[in-house]
Amino acid sequence: MRVNRWGLMVAAVLISAAAWPAAVSQTTVINTVGDPGMSVPQQTDQPQRPKRPAYSLTEVSTRIQTLVDGSQIRVRTETHRMVSSDGLQRTEMTSDSRMENQEPTVRIFDPKTNTNITLYPKHKVARVDHNSQFNTEEERELMEALHPAEERQQQARQNNNNSMEKLGTQKIAGLEANGTRNTQIVPAAERGNDREERITYETWFSKDPVPMIVRSIRDDPFTGHFEMQVTEINFAEPDPALFKVPDDYRVFDIKR
Repeated sequence: MRVNRWGLMVAAVLISAAAWPAAVSQTTVINTVGDPGMSVPQQTDQPQRPKRPAYSLTEVSTRIQTLVDGSQIRVRTETHRMVSSDGLQRTEMTSDSRMENQEPTVRIFDPKTNTNITLYPKHKVARVDHNSQFNTEEERELMEALHPAEERQQQARQNNNNSMEKLGTQKIAGLEANGTRNTQIVPAAERGNDREERITYETWFSKDPVPMIVRSIRDDPFTGHFEMQVTEINFAEPDPALFKVPDDYRVFDIKR
């Protein structure tokens, strides 16, 4: 069974964005007429988010699935992620699984224009996707369609079977992180299982200087063992060229 690594990655990025301070109003200084030496603050109409620290990191993930005969499928993935102070993101992924495309996967995301760019270095091709934005009402209707009431009730039952344990703090890749372990009890027959099963999800979260998950471990009898850890991080502005399509690439602009 394959795990959606992009989904995990996107989840981590969204947690980081949600933890960052909300937008603040930009203040400029102007001179008053008749007295060039006096300055007063003036509020502009456009809010501006504070710039976040730029960084580059490496994270390594391992997925292990044990088959019925006791043999194991083990896949190791290495991810390099770069984030600029303007919020531009570049992610490069390589995997040792023969089931995966051996060509490194490179993706660039611009949150200001909500644009995703996928680079294919072997073929020197770039795909540009312009994502449409949902309004609040559309999002509500979408969630209703994807998660009917009976599914939400099942989720509520699962939440009642959850417990959380604090694990203290530790240094990971030079960052201080707080750990928690969530345990979910899956009753017999809930997912076709003939006995009660236990799922554990351990998360280590660092708040400063950038909110992010630096280590996570999931043990799930239904999907196997998954572990991710940030192994290296450097707080410096990445080369701006990394967030652009190389000049010698063919560009396919997908309009939606």
